[in-house]
Amino acid sequence: MNRLCFTLTHLLWIAVLCCSCQRLPERITDLPYTSFTENTGVKPAQLTLRNERCTLILANNSAIIKCNGIPVVMPDKLSKDPNSGKWDLPLRSVQTVLFTLMSPPQKLKAKTILIDPGHGGKDHGAPTPFSKGMSEKILNLDLALRLGEELQKYGFTVHYTRSDDSLIKLNRRGNAVAADIFISVHHNSAANPDAAGFEVFCLTPENEKRFAQIRSGVQLAYALQCAQKEVSDSPGRGVKFANFQVLRDAKCPAVLIEAGFLSNREEALRCADVSYRKRLAAALARAIRENVLL
Repeated sequence: MNRLCFTLTHLLWIAVLCCSCQRLPERITDLPYTSFTENTGVKPAQLTLRNERCTLILANNSAIIKCNGIPVVMPDKLSKDPNSGKWDLPLRSVQTVLFTLMSPPQKLKAKTILIDPGHGGKDHGAPTPFSKGMSEKILNLDLALRLGEELQKYGFTVHYTRSDDSLIKLNRRGNAVAADIFISVHHNSAANPDAAGFEVFCLTPENEKRFAQIRSGVQLAYALQCAQKEVSDSPGRGVKFANFQVLRDAKCPAVLIEAGFLSNREEALRCADVSYRKRLAAALARAIRENVLL
């Protein structure tokens, strides 16, 4: 895997004056940042990149960064060599994550959206111990249909992988119809009852031919995570990457949302509240519209 190394002395004189640069960066120094600071007085040492759009905080030997306070779990770790003082970062994380977050959003050209309510039929999904009569598959479908209704108000053409309680095979979801955006809707569960938070997954960037598609997915995922914060004080778990089949199969910018933990009592009751699902669907649809050129 290609990696990038740079030192503080290489960066102090660089200030990118035009943050509308559209090309993918070849080096960390191509990122559209206007200030750079290094904090070695904390453990682990931190690297901060800042411009008028965002502040990114990166930590040594960690894949977790903060973008305006929202966590993003990158595909690769950032590390600093204790001997040379050089920071080491894989090229794919620069190209698909850091550049996307620091650059002005690029409006996606989208008209058709495919929404995938997870599970269905005999596959009930995560258990719902705090919501009698509910199941993840029902919550997924309800939130997906509400999201679709909100998107149609903006003029989008919306398709669903399922619109009733039926089981659709995984290999018939991500590519069910030709679409400009793919969104899979799920709810989460964990053995730890305190686990909570909304999170959005993008496809792990493995193939450079898909980097442009993944960058659009990262932009959309970050916008959706921000939108969720508008309707709930639930902790945001941020943007993450995974090799889910539905994301691999999609031929367009694709995300998978986990709308909350059904294993967490407070969050399960919130997700089961129809008024919350209405507000969440409206906020997510608004975020999508703001990032799309119809």
